[in-house]
Amino acid sequence: MSKRLIGALVIVWAATLTAAPSRHGMLCFIDDGNTWQIAIDDSLLVTSADTLWLQPGSHRLNARRMNDTRWPAAGINTKLTLSAGDTLRYLLTPPATNAPALPGVLPAVARKKPDLSALALYERPVFRNSLLAGAILSNWAAFYGKHLADDAYNAYLRSNRRSDIERYYQRAQTYDTLSNVFLGISVAALSGYLWLLTE
Repeated sequence: MSKRLIGALVIVWAATLTAAPSRHGMLCFIDDGNTWQIAIDDSLLVTSADTLWLQPGSHRLNARRMNDTRWPAAGINTKLTLSAGDTLRYLLTPPATNAPALPGVLPAVARKKPDLSALALYERPVFRNSLLAGAILSNWAAFYGKHLADDAYNAYLRSNRRSDIERYYQRAQTYDTLSNVFLGISVAALSGYLWLLTE
């Protein structure tokens, strides 16, 4: 091959190299200390150490760390736009993701106090608990009132004076009435509590 032909080929090659920046856009990468594998438009495979000259226009960039064994690994999937003569330096960093939990370890769950403001009064737990407590206390008051009524009636039977007879009889009737009232309250509260449990 003659020296003139070799010289002409060298000049053409040099002209191609010098003309490339004016017809293409340059894309280079800044990595995070790890080597990344990169696909441009789902076909051109390079690493983060490479510098690319691309046609002007939009390009799809897919990148992920080279030795990332997680599947699917945290990667980058984005669209780039280059113009002729542009120089784009793309910073490769993994997107923020929640790290997968280790086997046997459950992530901490933030416990939030339930919002009860939208519930009707009878649907709130404090109302149900109040019904149960009311049923228990009313039942106890009914039995205690019945015990006091029995004591007053026994005293009425043993009395000899008319004033004591009237007093113990009225006391027995009063305690007996109160016992019946508390027993009715207890039954109503317990019935309401059981009804709310079945709703």
